Amino acid sequence: MKTYIHKINQYLLEHHPTVWNTKIVWMLGISAAIHLLFFVFGLIALTDPELLHERGAMHIFFDNGTVFFSVMLSILLIVIWLINMFKNNAFKNFYPVSRLKLFIQFVFYFIIIFFATTFYYSYNLGLKVYISNTYEDATVYNEIKASNNAAIFFSHNIEKYTLSKRKYPFILSELYCETRDGFTKTEKPYFEFLDLKYQYYSLYTKERKISETYNENFYNGYVYKRRTDSIETFYYRDTVVDVSQYVKTAIPSYYNYSSTFYSLENDEISGYDSVDYNYESDLNYDYNYDFYYDTDNIDKSKLSNKNVHEILNRNNPKEIKQILTDFLKIADIYEVKYNMSSEQWFNLVYHPQDFEIKHLINDEPREDYRLAIKEETELEKFVNEHTSNFYIETDKLHHAFENIEDIKDADIFGESIHVFIWLSFFLAITIFMFRVTGLKSLLFTIITVGVLTIFVSLLTTLFAFASKPSSGDSVGFFIMYFTLILGTIILAIPLFFASNLKKQIVSICLNISLSGFVLYIFLIIGIISLHQENYCRDHFGYDYRYNYCFILMSSIGFYLSYVLLAIGLLFMYFYTGIIKKWKALAEG
Repeated sequence: MKTYIHKINQYLLEHHPTVWNTKIVWMLGISAAIHLLFFVFGLIALTDPELLHERGAMHIFFDNGTVFFSVMLSILLIVIWLINMFKNNAFKNFYPVSRLKLFIQFVFYFIIIFFATTFYYSYNLGLKVYISNTYEDATVYNEIKASNNAAIFFSHNIEKYTLSKRKYPFILSELYCETRDGFTKTEKPYFEFLDLKYQYYSLYTKERKISETYNENFYNGYVYKRRTDSIETFYYRDTVVDVSQYVKTAIPSYYNYSSTFYSLENDEISGYDSVDYNYESDLNYDYNYDFYYDTDNIDKSKLSNKNVHEILNRNNPKEIKQILTDFLKIADIYEVKYNMSSEQWFNLVYHPQDFEIKHLINDEPREDYRLAIKEETELEKFVNEHTSNFYIETDKLHHAFENIEDIKDADIFGESIHVFIWLSFFLAITIFMFRVTGLKSLLFTIITVGVLTIFVSLLTTLFAFASKPSSGDSVGFFIMYFTLILGTIILAIPLFFASNLKKQIVSICLNISLSGFVLYIFLIIGIISLHQENYCRDHFGYDYRYNYCFILMSSIGFYLSYVLLAIGLLFMYFYTGIIKKWKALAEG
């Protein structure tokens, strides 16, 4: 093996000295082996279904400590590589090195560091492969469908079975159900259960274009509002509507259930907008906010309630038992805990006369105690009196479905790829600077950057102190323009004044230029974008973003990272000529 490695090194030294010098062949080979190891770790990380019971299973790389193992391996790998690579430095010893070879060295550094630090992606790929193969789309879809049918009978939360949740017949979804204490017009038709009152209202609307200035006085008093990309619609109570032909009682019933236990993100039924309630209207009341009416998908709510009515109206005990049995089988697959049989569950929920709620089921093992600190409402008393000792940990199944979908849909690179790209880029720049200018110049560069940062900070503080309190933008512009001027001077020294200054001083400016050019370009883009934003705000107000105002940085978005990387690589290629000229300068 040792002879084989020696032969490869000898061949690379004779035919590809830059490849031999950077050790890229061996580094990529070792990195590939470690990437394969992390892929296997990812494959076995979620073999226990219970690990899917908590949200964020896709972040298990960080939760189970694998991240620390990955970081230690990366550091160890890079340190060993640097020790071996620093044994030979052709540039330092004045061997003939072309501009292209210098640039290729930097690119090899970048590639080596990137592959030696991105084991996170191999781990996530393993997770994704395991989940995709173990939980096939068709199977999971059928499990979700069966779970949504069984969710009708979960009986966890009495609020999901109150009259205000009913959406079928569909006319009920077009009305507003008033549940606020003290706002019921008792001379008009209404329904009552314990201390709760329900009254249905028709609605009238006002619309506002998002681009228009919001007049709070004009739109005050709405009960809720919906918002699309360009229009805000405000809904107001109009007149009381008698719905007694559709609703017979206000007693909590399975007929009222209109929720969806789990809905896939890419489901064919898409919501049209979001609903926001008015917390501060001119009605001035202390009202009980109706959380369950607020849904991102009113269509799903309607269809869910329609499905509930169809199942209950068939009143087929065998069908209902089968729904419950199928769900418990799914719970077993995902190791979700429960303490009742399908027969016991059926006896709790099957009350064919109006399918009233007579028993509530816990969503976790019940701790049998009741606090007597505060006075209970009638509804709280009803809940306590009707809660059984049975439970099903349905939340854990919901989290499992959520984790499976998240992992399947996740982009294993996502936004984190930019972190690894720029970590690799700046580490490669640092190593390149050390190889080119030496340790002494690198240390002086770090000190110089620190001193300049302190100087700019102090100058900015003085400027802010001397400026008016309302001149926030001018302080920002001062920082940016002063830094731009300083950066331009530093960039110009190696280009135009290298022969007029000491080689050590030029080397410091050279290093700052190498490490800071990408930031210099980013600063220029930032200044342009800030000017554009101020111009748009002056012409369109604070809603300028809705007027499709062009702002350079916002328009480029995350692609800016790739643009800057391309600019940085181009700069490195052309700047190697300046580096060679600096190296040829006399030491004095």
